[in-house]
Amino acid sequence: MRSDKGGPLAASYALGTLVSRNVPLMKILSLLAMIFVATFVLAQNHDYPGSGGMNPTKWHEDLAILREQMAKKHGNLFHTISREQYELAFDDFERRLPEMTDNQVKLGIMQIVALVNDGHTHVRFDTLGNHMLPIRLHYFADGLFVESTDRAHSNLLGGKVLRLGSMSVEEAYKSVRLLVSVDKNNEPRRRLLVSDLLTTPEVLNAIGAIKNSNSVEVVVEKNGRQIKADLPSGPFGPWNNHGWPSDPQGWINARSASSSPVPLWLKHSDKNYWSEFLPDGQTLYIQFNQVADANGGEPIAKFFPRVLKDAAEKKIGRVILDLRLNGGGNNELNRPIWHSILENASLNQKGKLWILIGPKTFSAAMNLVDDLELNTNALFAGEDTGESPNMWGDPVDIRLPNSGIVVGVSTLWWQFADPRDNRPYRSPDLPVALSSSDYEGNIDPVLKAVLASRSAVQ
Repeated sequence: MRSDKGGPLAASYALGTLVSRNVPLMKILSLLAMIFVATFVLAQNHDYPGSGGMNPTKWHEDLAILREQMAKKHGNLFHTISREQYELAFDDFERRLPEMTDNQVKLGIMQIVALVNDGHTHVRFDTLGNHMLPIRLHYFADGLFVESTDRAHSNLLGGKVLRLGSMSVEEAYKSVRLLVSVDKNNEPRRRLLVSDLLTTPEVLNAIGAIKNSNSVEVVVEKNGRQIKADLPSGPFGPWNNHGWPSDPQGWINARSASSSPVPLWLKHSDKNYWSEFLPDGQTLYIQFNQVADANGGEPIAKFFPRVLKDAAEKKIGRVILDLRLNGGGNNELNRPIWHSILENASLNQKGKLWILIGPKTFSAAMNLVDDLELNTNALFAGEDTGESPNMWGDPVDIRLPNSGIVVGVSTLWWQFADPRDNRPYRSPDLPVALSSSDYEGNIDPVLKAVLASRSAVQ
């Protein structure tokens, strides 16, 4: 059942690539059916709670609205899947609905929405009525680790997660990866978002990893030994798309024991933008966390021209623009940024202008990446971005009246790159990943690599 070599988990892993490869429709539906059937079989031996008085009739009503409104409101819902694939996927889902639990239906909705292959067309996690465990997980370069936790479970802090309930981390990831909406099978973006699903008891319950949603046994490896803990279900904490999620009051972070200063990328992650000249006297660091004017502060159209002009006048040899935590905003505000770079020719040189990117670089921030790639001599460092150069965006909400679930649906096509550009993301020129030990030690390997690069200031 949980083998990597076959069965529903393998089917789930493969499904995301089939539509884009024009695999025959019946093959896709067969794999989708395997996932639903397998989840239902697991449910027979598990105690699943209800969710607010929903029943098959109410779910059918919600699904009918979702089916109609997604096709009506999306700018082009069938840019990756055909209408026939879409309709038959819904038909197959609704046939199985009377046999499914409420938690399974929610996952089925997420999976169908994710089939659109569009990162902005997504189910809003905070409307699913779920709970979360008192830990925060993150996929680093070396695996899935406990980034922060409440004090009661501090012994798990910094541990590498091995199991969630009855499933290994690898099995759980393969079971939920296709619930996450991304552009063109963007796996780095999936890994970023999946960590929230893996700390959601209702999700683990629906895939058969746990018997009920009240608690989850978690196994981590730390300092060469395994630690087990039963984590209780608690209030849902929504994922923060901009910046780095702040820990709830009283929690402990894996970085808490580090004697090193907070790295620049986490120093002011709550600010939309800010800048600082580095001690080397040759580098201006700018962090840009949200494409929105700061409340009550200097707007983007004044901030960036000012700091870049200042850097040019001081004959600064290197500018680093950090977009790693930028989840987007209003792309109309981007123009003064790259225009200011073009107006300061001494900064717009290969090796002197660096852009830091990662899987949180999304939406309007990805538009800025496009602008900088097309119009400047910037080099990029870090990890793959969270979105495609060309993308669907500007979602509008569809609220399902019975369940209250909200689905965002893209309305506009944004083509900043060549129309033939089908990259799922923008890869860095200088690839550098963040490890768990880097995070715990307050080390920024990306900034460190840029400062040491041969393409930097001589």
